Amino acid sequence: MSGKEGAAQHDPMMYMLYEVPESNLLNPAISLACPWYVGLPALSSVHANYGNSLFTYNQLFTKQATGERRIEAEKIIGRMHRRDLLGAEAHLQLLALGHRWGKNSFYFTITEKEDLPLTLPAEGVQLLWNGNTPYEGKKAGLEGTGAYLKHYREYAVTWSHEGWNGIYFGVRGKLLFGKLDLSTTRNHLNVTTDARTFNLLFRGDVRVNTSLPVEVVTNPDGSLNDLVLRDDVTVGQLLFNGRNPGLAVDAGVIVPYGERWTFSASLLDVGFIRWRSYLNNMTGRGAMVYRGIDQLPQGGESYFNDLIDALVNSFHVRYVQEAYTTWLPPRLLGGASYQVNDRLIAGVQGEMQVLPTKLVSSVTLTGQYSPVKRVSLLLGYTAQYNSVMSLGGGLVLGGDPVQFYIVSADVPGLIRPLETRNVNVRFGFNLLLGCREKRGAEGKNGQEGGSRGLHQSRERGNTSSPVRFRPSRHCYSGMPVKEKAYKKKIRKRKR
Repeated sequence: MSGKEGAAQHDPMMYMLYEVPESNLLNPAISLACPWYVGLPALSSVHANYGNSLFTYNQLFTKQATGERRIEAEKIIGRMHRRDLLGAEAHLQLLALGHRWGKNSFYFTITEKEDLPLTLPAEGVQLLWNGNTPYEGKKAGLEGTGAYLKHYREYAVTWSHEGWNGIYFGVRGKLLFGKLDLSTTRNHLNVTTDARTFNLLFRGDVRVNTSLPVEVVTNPDGSLNDLVLRDDVTVGQLLFNGRNPGLAVDAGVIVPYGERWTFSASLLDVGFIRWRSYLNNMTGRGAMVYRGIDQLPQGGESYFNDLIDALVNSFHVRYVQEAYTTWLPPRLLGGASYQVNDRLIAGVQGEMQVLPTKLVSSVTLTGQYSPVKRVSLLLGYTAQYNSVMSLGGGLVLGGDPVQFYIVSADVPGLIRPLETRNVNVRFGFNLLLGCREKRGAEGKNGQEGGSRGLHQSRERGNTSSPVRFRPSRHCYSGMPVKEKAYKKKIRKRKR
């Protein structure tokens, strides 16, 4: 994605993988293929992702002729983009249950989530590192700097419904309990270079909130002395801490169009967490004129460290313990798939995530091929992290009663992680029960097999799209209907 600032995380390859129940995590409208779904505890969904838009490990730590590695910070800083993103996340689903009843599907999940996005603005970092020569008489901002470490547990209940004309929609309510947090909620910091004296004028207003088991030790003048890990807080107390509650909602829709097209959209993580335990808040406000340019060589590590020390010491820093609220970064996803034939599906999916300091995005092209029943192969390309190496893939095996899946948005990252900007994988085992008993029988509410449209296509070899080809007894939407209903609809059209 060269030349763009976007960078996305999570699972672009999972979004339209409808036969895997975990795809419902990205679109609540996706219903169950079988009457019962059980995710193996701690094994139904294991997800890990790391990525950045700036460097690979081998680019940051260059290997020398002696075999040692040296940090090439100057080269990395020199090619920064307007605002770069470094991110990591780990999601572990502890419990997952699902049931399909008529046209409705219900899910209950418990998931442990840990996210860490970090944003850095090129303009401010380059000024601090290289000196002020390129910015004579100009202002450079550091407002784009942000860190958002968050660890929380999510209890979620999802409802998916097949509505009129084969349209699926779903909503999910989530009860959250925060465990750890570090977030920069306010960062108004800029640097101006005097065109005549070359002095640096810093102005700033910064606030950092934390909910961490640490104790802040200050000097008599109120400045930071040390951070000490609290020995009276155990791991069990952190894991079962219920003093940081929160709420969030998700929503999604799937719309078939014609015989071969399917469109979908979802909005995720609209919610907040209120933090009230292990609190430490730091606020800093002030201004500083830095005149040390003549005494130090411009640019380099010594200049950078001296400048940071002078900046920190000049601000009026205050430490308090106050409850605060953080908002989850909402995500908007949309996609379209086209059924080429009974075995091949092509699709495109886009994603946007709204961080407080950056709008991150990605675009993914996918192809899914089903050579035999209950086997799906995936291939995809994702434009993300300013890289052209995001070649994804995946495999789905089984489905009745045992299903295994593994997907990755960047397969080269799994093979050679030191030479890529992104490492991404999600895998799991599921139990899908009741399909054999229901297959071919009349389900509740007169539904054929208990579900129509979205999952009947899977049993005929199409394991991705909720749209199937139109046989002789299908309504205009491409969805199967009963003989009487079909004739009645034809009579209404003629009238």
